[in-house]
Amino acid sequence: MPTIRAFWAPKAAAHEREWEDAAAYDEARQVVAVADGASSSYRAGVWSSRLVEEFLDQPPQLAPGLIAFHEWVAHVADGFQSASEAVSETSWYASDASRRGSFATFVGIMLMSGANGGRFVGVQVGDACLFHTRGDQLVTAVPTRDAEGFDSTPDLLGSSAYQESHGAEAGVYCEGIVEPGDVLYLTTDAMGSAMLALAEAGFGPRRFRTMVHELRTADVLEDDDVTLVRVETKESP
Repeated sequence: MPTIRAFWAPKAAAHEREWEDAAAYDEARQVVAVADGASSSYRAGVWSSRLVEEFLDQPPQLAPGLIAFHEWVAHVADGFQSASEAVSETSWYASDASRRGSFATFVGIMLMSGANGGRFVGVQVGDACLFHTRGDQLVTAVPTRDAEGFDSTPDLLGSSAYQESHGAEAGVYCEGIVEPGDVLYLTTDAMGSAMLALAEAGFGPRRFRTMVHELRTADVLEDDDVTLVRVETKESP
């Protein structure tokens, strides 16, 4: 069973409750998910939370083509949109914003353990990041290995019924062999870009917040909500 830890921090001047990313994991079931709510959209933090919670509660079957993922996103979006419209009925502005929908990037993985390691399957949308490391080697980096390879218009999963597929067609299927001692990181874009730039790893909870502050001060890390989940597979005895 892997060891999983999650770290996060809101924007520099923001309150903890204004954090609009989301992270969830279940060590026993070996399921992990991270989402980054688009701040300009309605109830972005609630939507990102719903995505990661549903991925843990009812994960889709992940395979090339991501057909089940498309169906899963539509199911999650329909339930979320119905609830959002009910909440927004008291305000014309909120009602209009609700119809436009909520949006987020997303990355989720499931691990299958074996005697000599195992494998993972996953899905990634937008600029949420998945890094698979083995020692000092970066085995896999999705969506990019380039710290400059991020922009301000990533693909997004949306709750709005105006999107026929809710953005699921942008999903990227990921899979890999996991050896004992490998580490996987799931991050939002600001953290992923900084990690690629610095090749940094192995953060503790207090060090993580200190590091975030120092990187923001040095203009290495964008002032955005940041989230990282670290999944470490056990070394062979």
